[in-house]
Amino acid sequence: MTAKSSDFEIVTEKYKSDETQLPSGHATKVRKIETLSGTYVEKELNETGRFSVKLEDRKNWWDNSQKKSKQNSDAIRAKQNVAYVVPKTHISHGKVREEFASGVRWRDAISDLSPADKVWAYKALAEFVNDMSELRPVMAVEQPKLYCLPVRESETLAKILAGWDEKYVSADDKKLIQDIYDYMMHVPENTQLVYGHNDLHGDNIIIDLEKRQIAIIDFECAGSQPMMDTMYFGTLGGNKEFWDYVNGLPRTTNPKLKWNYVPEHRELLSFLRWGTFGVQLEGVEKMSKKIANECKRIRPIFAAAKLKQKLSQKKSDCALVPMSHYEQEF
Repeated sequence: MTAKSSDFEIVTEKYKSDETQLPSGHATKVRKIETLSGTYVEKELNETGRFSVKLEDRKNWWDNSQKKSKQNSDAIRAKQNVAYVVPKTHISHGKVREEFASGVRWRDAISDLSPADKVWAYKALAEFVNDMSELRPVMAVEQPKLYCLPVRESETLAKILAGWDEKYVSADDKKLIQDIYDYMMHVPENTQLVYGHNDLHGDNIIIDLEKRQIAIIDFECAGSQPMMDTMYFGTLGGNKEFWDYVNGLPRTTNPKLKWNYVPEHRELLSFLRWGTFGVQLEGVEKMSKKIANECKRIRPIFAAAKLKQKLSQKKSDCALVPMSHYEQEF
């Protein structure tokens, strides 16, 4: 039911974002408000942020992203899964108001939870991830890229590595980095895209222990993403048991989908991320010894991953939808 405009009359403002506290270039300002119908988070475009696009284009982008967020949150809420909560979003006359989710951010709460509460929280999150993946069919990626890295094409990485002086990084180490990159580019997790939240980090998951529920917020980035990004990073990365549990949940849209979590692949991708960002921040010369030591550690892991891949040369039997067809849907 659409709320009447009078329901949104502000009774009190609990707090308002201080623009000086926002990260440089942060797109959205928020404030928590009490209205006649309840407590909301009101969002608006941060016009003072530093962006490379002009303000008019940024406004259009922000308006579209909020509409997309509402579409996605409405779609997942329609699943009516009691394991988690997705706050309702209202958009009216340029105002974006989201029901306030009470509790503590995942990143602040998860380490203090009892073992039993952790199991409950992760199971609720697994239900959410599974339901999101059920919103759309799995897609095939014809030209895969490692979206989780600043360097997204193998050719670009090769040019960068060629420019590194071998007195800092040996030819063998450069070849190893390139080989791992090319290998990770084509593993099954990176060639299949599933529908997901795409921004599922510790600030967008709220745990309310009193109500024994989790709430998921901020659906602006929801869409298709490589299974690799979902499995190996952020809140869900490094937890094979979690993905084993997800695999046991019922699916109808993608009944043959399997989340094949490979611990070695997480380590290899973490190595690439560490090296890419580390060199950007500190430079090749300063990072050279760290790179050499890390390459020694990662070589046997890479060899083991390739051997496992060779032994299980089994393509997914999940029906795939070409990406170009899918993009026209949303």
